[in-house]
Amino acid sequence: MLIPFYIFSHEKSFAEYNSNEKKLAELKAEYENILEGLDELEGKKIIGAFDKRTIIELSGDVIKEIAQKYEKVQKGVGDMMRGIT
Repeated sequence: MLIPFYIFSHEKSFAEYNSNEKKLAELKAEYENILEGLDELEGKKIIGAFDKRTIIELSGDVIKEIAQKYEKVQKGVGDMMRGIT
């Protein structure tokens, strides 16, 4: 359940992610792995669909709030967590 707050560990690097496409791609890849892990947990019935959706939505909300000044971070990771590609 702490996944929504994982982005805080990257907060100090938002400016770099926002200006460096390679670094942003690495961050997006981390979140793709998180989403895949959630899919796997749901598939194994360790978490339910509601829990998975809640984690994803909360993650998107946290990213939206703390990355307000960093449009590329918000669009890249935030949109991914909101299901927008």
